[in-house]
Amino acid sequence: VMLGAWTNWSRGSILGSTLTLTKLNGGLLTALLALFVTLAGSSFWRIACFVLHFILSSHEAQDGLYHQRQAILRNAANGTTGIFHLLQVNWAWRKKSNRASLRILPLALLSIAISIGFGLAGIFSSRVSTAMGNEVLLTGKNCGRYTAAEENSIEELLNIMLPYTVELLMESSSYATTCYNDNATTQACPTYVDIHLPTTVETNVTCPFGGDICITNSANLRLDTGYINSHSDLGINAPPEDRFAYRQLTTCAPIKTEGYTVLQNSSDNAFGGPYIEYHYGAATATNYTHVYPYRVMAAYADGTGSAAFDAIAELRVVDADLSLYFLSANNVEFVEEVDDVWFAAHQPGGTLDISVVGAETNIYYRDSPASVLACIQQYQYCNPNLPTDTGCTPLSGVNFTESTTLGMLPDRGSSTDLWTTANQKAALEYFIGKGISTTLADIVGSLGNSALTARDAMWSGLQGPLGSDQWQIEVQHWHATSLAILQRILVEQATGPEDTDVMAMMARPTTDAEWKRCKSQKVQTTGYTSFSILGLVLIFTLGSLIILVAHAIDPLSFSLPKSRSTTYQRIEWIANDTLQLQRLAHEGYGFGSWSQPGSGGVPVTEKSEALGVLDITNTTHPRLEAPP
Repeated sequence: VMLGAWTNWSRGSILGSTLTLTKLNGGLLTALLALFVTLAGSSFWRIACFVLHFILSSHEAQDGLYHQRQAILRNAANGTTGIFHLLQVNWAWRKKSNRASLRILPLALLSIAISIGFGLAGIFSSRVSTAMGNEVLLTGKNCGRYTAAEENSIEELLNIMLPYTVELLMESSSYATTCYNDNATTQACPTYVDIHLPTTVETNVTCPFGGDICITNSANLRLDTGYINSHSDLGINAPPEDRFAYRQLTTCAPIKTEGYTVLQNSSDNAFGGPYIEYHYGAATATNYTHVYPYRVMAAYADGTGSAAFDAIAELRVVDADLSLYFLSANNVEFVEEVDDVWFAAHQPGGTLDISVVGAETNIYYRDSPASVLACIQQYQYCNPNLPTDTGCTPLSGVNFTESTTLGMLPDRGSSTDLWTTANQKAALEYFIGKGISTTLADIVGSLGNSALTARDAMWSGLQGPLGSDQWQIEVQHWHATSLAILQRILVEQATGPEDTDVMAMMARPTTDAEWKRCKSQKVQTTGYTSFSILGLVLIFTLGSLIILVAHAIDPLSFSLPKSRSTTYQRIEWIANDTLQLQRLAHEGYGFGSWSQPGSGGVPVTEKSEALGVLDITNTTHPRLEAPP
């Protein structure tokens, strides 16, 4: 995490000026702010007292209440002390002075207002920290992109990158389970600037394929991320002109197997017996016995037509990637019938004795050796500073979209000016060149059976109840996993992986724009404290100004040009100082030879000169008397 000053562009160049400190130093600064605001409050009280003392000053003879009120205004150290003394005076003079409350209580109320105001200001001074949230900026010192460079051997790819990729996918799948739901909290999902990336879910879309290949023409699924903003959603900290948007659109539908299967009775094969071929293109799935109770596998064809899997005409969709997911549940025993079209299980399997509870339950088996789910995925990149009709690449498959996007970058010789800044280019290249696939086919292909959330309700081959929309739940989880991978990769590009072997296979940044991208990744953490620099500047500037004015009152009251109309007010302010009142008391009795009594400084007598002492003959009313 970067310590020091940086700009959080979510708040703009001025409001977003941020100071990040360690938790310890942040606590010290917060305490200092509260103390400073309290000091500023005391200084503001002194300024208010000077103004009131000046306004209320009168050269005419006044009663004792007047003089005590003026002495309090001159000498009360803060609003709290002033309130206490003013209320004391009001109570003491309530029967001995005309309109005592009217002369004292307004000042007491003003004192209360000042004390409460600056007390609250001291409390809310911490808002310069809490208002900034928990976002911090990563240093990017270990930044890089995952690559499969020519110098990497096949052993390195298989022994280092493959296990690391699978681990990343599994952790992202777990994150999707925990955090991609409406009940997710920052406590459970504390890292990314957005707990989960947005997705619009439609569960009743029409069949995306031609012919009559979909099982249903209406109850199909579409998942649309909308335009994911690189800054506000992905945490790539950048001003508006350097941002980009990303969109991922997935549409899935269960498809028919009848008419697309061929039973092969030959025993001359790897399975040692008959098997079923599924003819959706140049790929097959079989009904051989599985080691695990569930088996799910994927076949993939990209939108360019260059993949090994060549889909049949009914499944071909222009400008989209196609993937098929074959689910077989040959050894699974279902405790209830399943109406979900992908997990369909209605074949009676007898009863199962559950000895633990001493009961029996009916069990059911899958309807067919395998069921098939077909999905198309499309991707899009946009410049959020332009209208969507002119500022976006066409919706297309991943390879075509990424190559088109890269071809539009400023230094690729394209006449298209969709991307306009070097920083925007670097951010796009790092995003596109993330090195780990986020397609549903690769996620399911890598995770295999672990990609199924239905397994969470399974024990020893016995499957718990499943809803009629289980296939949609599975696809939504794969989709969430793909988005969680995006979030994870972007952060790891900035921090670098913990595995040093994987770190050695990363391509380091080479240009200033790439380094800037590396130093632009935001995350959330409670381990640091961030402050608004604007808030700090305002607090310390205004507070310092108040403190300086308060401490300049006395010097200015002596040095300003003398005016006949204000002479008495200025002299009374000086004379009501505690030390000056003491001088007046002794000098009034003729005790002491005082030097510079009106200078406003500390009044002093001649060396070793004795002053009056207290006459305590009447202990309730002591007076000054000459020294013995």
